[in-house]
Amino acid sequence: MFFVPVMLNSCALLTTNKYLMHYKEVNDLDAIENKIDHGDKFYPSVLEMKNSNACLDKYNRLKSEGYVLIGYSLFHHEGKMSHGILVQTGKKLGAHKVLFSRERSYSGSLRTSPINSDEKFQGQPFVRSLAERTSNQYDSPSNNYVHNALFLVQQALTE
Repeated sequence: MFFVPVMLNSCALLTTNKYLMHYKEVNDLDAIENKIDHGDKFYPSVLEMKNSNACLDKYNRLKSEGYVLIGYSLFHHEGKMSHGILVQTGKKLGAHKVLFSRERSYSGSLRTSPINSDEKFQGQPFVRSLAERTSNQYDSPSNNYVHNALFLVQQALTE
């Protein structure tokens, strides 16, 4: 009897979870070697950054600690999304750490026009997605936010 409400609740979460709906895989989790196994009860740590540039800077620093980007989510949403949904998404994806930011659509750190030089974004699809304007998602009503999330796993460092 308990199983049915839990099942229905989890299905509803998946259909309304914009982090999952907009998830783009960068590295296949199963293909990453030497992943640290935290067990089934592990929940990823979540770090909120002031903007998407800070997320990328932090990720670049975490690479030396063995962190690998498994994917990212980038979307526009009216209002701020729940922190709990982000934690659940990270757990579902197998992430060890999630870096995220929520920026108002008209924030100065978001670039709303395409950048001519593709070289700057080589190997960084998250940055490329920020630079590409695919719709009118960057219009500036005061309660609109662009949500950015990087999902990371940690590899055991070998010497």
